[in-house]
Amino acid sequence: MIFLVLKVHFRDYLISHSLFCTIAFSVQALDWPTNDLNAVEYYLYVGDQEPFIFKIDVDPVELLNHGFNPEYPTKIFAHGYVDHAITYTPPLNEAYNNDPEEHYNVIGIEWYRLANIYNYIEAAENTNRVGDHVGTNLVSKIFMDELGQTSDQIHAIGHSLGAHLVGHLGRAVQAEGKDPIKRVTALDPAKPYFDIVSQDYRVQPTDAVLVDVIHTNSGDLWESALSMPWVVGDVDFFPNGGKHQPGCTEACIGTACLDIPLIDMFNSKQSEVNQWILFLKK
Repeated sequence: MIFLVLKVHFRDYLISHSLFCTIAFSVQALDWPTNDLNAVEYYLYVGDQEPFIFKIDVDPVELLNHGFNPEYPTKIFAHGYVDHAITYTPPLNEAYNNDPEEHYNVIGIEWYRLANIYNYIEAAENTNRVGDHVGTNLVSKIFMDELGQTSDQIHAIGHSLGAHLVGHLGRAVQAEGKDPIKRVTALDPAKPYFDIVSQDYRVQPTDAVLVDVIHTNSGDLWESALSMPWVVGDVDFFPNGGKHQPGCTEACIGTACLDIPLIDMFNSKQSEVNQWILFLKK
């Protein structure tokens, strides 16, 4: 079920944006929204093994016991608003680990409970908190300090709100005194909220050695577009002009789109995943 939530917020820096309309998916009782960073979970995929689900207090030995190999490059994925790591991480793992000559540690950041807050602004602000948390505690302290990985083995990938999250992840690693991670890939970085706040809140070229950005649904809300239409990385790609892609259902904003079948929205997401995988493999 999809329902519309209207909330009014008065913020000093949002004078002209006091009315926000956010679309939220109904949630199962066990997944209530929260701002608690302890609710963030991680999915570890290595090849065709079953995923190992862990939290930030994991013993690094457990990661090794479940297939994590410090010699492999590590791909870290962050999903977007009201989404799940389980939606995208399995196909990314399949794409990266389908070559017997290449091996990767694939990590999905499951921050659903902090991204599912019906107040979209809070979810957007959580990209900073979660990104700092993951970059400091998982990447810097566990992957690098405990398991011996280096910055040039780390590639962080994020979609929508997750694109900004992995930008903060990259900054947090540098704040720990480490070299910039090798790469940040921002997939349709979210525009709402990030177009009216400081650039420090969003993904930017200094977040990694290479920050590449793919814009497939960029523009304004009235165009049924949700991502940034301008250059934000070292290299930005705008397939088919960057606004709408063949075979993808337009994003739904406001009551005009609520009659689109939910299955079409899910099929649209899978279509986007397939396009991104082709690029990321290269």
